[in-house]
Order: sequence, then C-alpha cells, then structure tokens
Amino acid sequence: MRQRWLAYDESAGFAAEFPTADTRADDLLLLYFTSGTTSKPKLVGHTHASYPVGHLSTMYWLGLQPGDVHLNLSSPGWAKHAWSCVFAPWNAEATVLAYQYERFRAKDLLERIVTCGVTTFCAPPTVWRMLIQEDLSQWPVSLREVCSAGEPLNPEVVAQVQQAWGLTIRDGFGQTETTAQIGNPPGQHVKRGSMGRPLPGYSVVLLSPDGMPSDEGEICLTLRIAHSA
Repeated sequence: MRQRWLAYDESAGFAAEFPTADTRADDLLLLYFTSGTTSKPKLVGHTHASYPVGHLSTMYWLGLQPGDVHLNLSSPGWAKHAWSCVFAPWNAEATVLAYQYERFRAKDLLERIVTCGVTTFCAPPTVWRMLIQEDLSQWPVSLREVCSAGEPLNPEVVAQVQQAWGLTIRDGFGQTETTAQIGNPPGQHVKRGSMGRPLPGYSVVLLSPDGMPSDEGEICLTLRIAHSA
C-alpha cells in the first residue's frame, strides 16, 4: 500500500483538515472536455454556480427527493457521472449508491437495487436492454423513478419495464458541457418516442438549415434571455 493511503476498512472515523478559501460564484470550479462527437473536443470551464446550481434542471428531471437512494450507472469518464453521481443528488440531499463491478451481470445489479433499497435509478439504454432479459417481475424493487439517457430508448424496453414494475422510463437529453436541457420530468405525460420538453432554465428552439425557427430542425438554445439579464 502506498504511503499515506488507508485501506477502506481502516478509513472509518478518519478525518482530515483541508485548507479553505473564500470563492466567488463566478470563480472557476472545473473543466470538462466536450465529447468530440461532431468536431474536435473543446475545453469548457464551469464556475461554482454553472454546474452545481445548473444541475437543478437535472435534479428536476431525475425526480430526486431528500432521503432518496439514487443509483446511476455511468463511468467517471462521462459527464453523466458528475450529473447523477455528484451534483443532482447533492442538490437534492439524496444518498448516492456506488456500484462497482468488473463484469456486468443483470441479476447482480437487480439484487443490489433490491437489497440497497434504491428509489431512483438512471442507466443508459444498453443496460436497460440487458435488464429486460431477466424476469423483472420477480424482483421486488423499491423504485419510484427510472430514467435513461445517452441515446433513444426503444419503446419495447419501456413497455416491458412498465408491465413488470408499473414504472415508465423517462428519457433525458443534455451535453457534456451543460446540464440536462430536455427531458420527461415526473408527473408529466410521456409521449412515445419523445425525449421530452425543455427543462427549467433552458429556452429551446428548433432551427432549420437556414437558421430560422421550424417544427423540425437542429436543437438550439436561445441565449437572448441570458444576454438581457
């Protein structure tokens, strides 16, 4: 073991003091690279307000409440890990369940969801497709909210989860450099095939190739409100 490291079972009760400093809301907090899906990755800076406070939209989409046990399956290399494993549950005063595994097995995950009393769960579509290979009705989950993000989720998966657990998987959309922008929040009608509505804090428009508002087009965020504030 490296010097000054503690084994996990020896860490209970360990306390350390770290230097503190006063910070402003617009001070730099962290840096994220964009995913590079459509162009080269770009470095995006976030302040003490833009990510922590900005993730109120993510908390709203996930439906997190104080006292929830929240499980999110996302590796630390993805911004979704910060979204749902740090900032959104932090804002909601929820407990974060960290599930570590070397090889994914749907039965093991379902067992953990049951034994740990998970109430809110978010996973990418790949995981949901693997979960429905099991008889979900045999697992007495305590789930209240179930979400998916990363790519469109096919209606067949949504229907099987609904039949087994009586819960509707709610899609959400955002970007590495933002918080959740569009989603299906709890309590609102979920239209099949739709990823949702603009979430609080975002003004979303669809623009045609000539840059004009349209019923179909590219998802864009209007900055007019922010500029006039």
